Amino acid sequence: MTNILKNKWFKFSIALIATLLMIIWIGNYWLLLGLPILFDVYISKKVHWAFWKKKGVKKQSTMVEWIESK
Repeated sequence: MTNILKNKWFKFSIALIATLLMIIWIGNYWLLLGLPILFDVYISKKVHWAFWKKKGVKKQSTMVEWIESK
């Protein structure tokens, strides 16, 4: 049972079914264009989706981040 839950195709199929049901419920079929992104996130992993995160940089405090954003 735990092997099935760790299977990437099983996770993708659950996410796909949930997404399709949401798209049908909302009625905005343009959202179907996002299905290749869903496929990449769960199956192919070709795109690095956390490209905005800096590697090796020490995490700043919340106050410093707030001041820098102003």
